[in-house]
Amino acid sequence: MIIRSTFPYEKVPDGVILAPHHLTIGALIGLYFCAIVWDNYRYRQPHVVGGSLLSVIFSFISIWPYYPVLGAVLTLLSLLAATIAVMVRSIWYEYPLKYRQGVATAIIIAWDDALSHTFGVQTPLDWLFLNIIFPLIVELHKFVWAL
Repeated sequence: MIIRSTFPYEKVPDGVILAPHHLTIGALIGLYFCAIVWDNYRYRQPHVVGGSLLSVIFSFISIWPYYPVLGAVLTLLSLLAATIAVMVRSIWYEYPLKYRQGVATAIIIAWDDALSHTFGVQTPLDWLFLNIIFPLIVELHKFVWAL
């Protein structure tokens, strides 16, 4: 009996790595919040979160398609590092609350897609897209082509 590994669930996420995944969108939004607060303090910058989010994007786009297990593990570990860096008592607690909430929300969005592609579970944002947004896009497409 041959046991075949199913980790990660998708060897190439959604079949096209450069498609607009909400993992990359979430990571880019998180980097945007890092850029906003970058110069708030002279010698304290959000290096851990920024570096972790860059690692998420690199692992997902550059490593996962060629080495799926390594890419998935590095993506998850990088997201974990970014999450811990924001959630534990860190420099993010010195920034305005709206920036801390923004970067945390961006990381949650990235987690949603990472868990979906890694473990094959339907996550809330996937459900929203498949059941609400995609049917609206299909109907809009039909409407436009009917004109």
